[in-house]
Amino acid sequence: QVVNLQAANLSDRIAVALGDFLPECKDGFYFRAGDEFDIVDAPEDGEWWTGKHKGKQGVFPAGLVRLQNVSHGFDSYDQEYKVIHAFEKENDDELTLNKGD
Repeated sequence: QVVNLQAANLSDRIAVALGDFLPECKDGFYFRAGDEFDIVDAPEDGEWWTGKHKGKQGVFPAGLVRLQNVSHGFDSYDQEYKVIHAFEKENDDELTLNKGD
């Protein structure tokens, strides 16, 4: 997983757990699927990130979370975006996008 969070403020790095995690070392912290926490450090080539959850800071596997919000100083709802690659939906919960939309 490659994620560039360099431009985001630390307070804007929010992760949501995709599954439960029980650390095997004292440097980690326990979380359950659906828990949200702050990302403190997320190296682009790192398999382990550092975050804060329920007052504890620790490491966790990067592949076990998804980013909830990465703000770059603007409200993304006020921005317009243009599709640069077409995408044909494969499932009912997806959209078909045409280049230029």
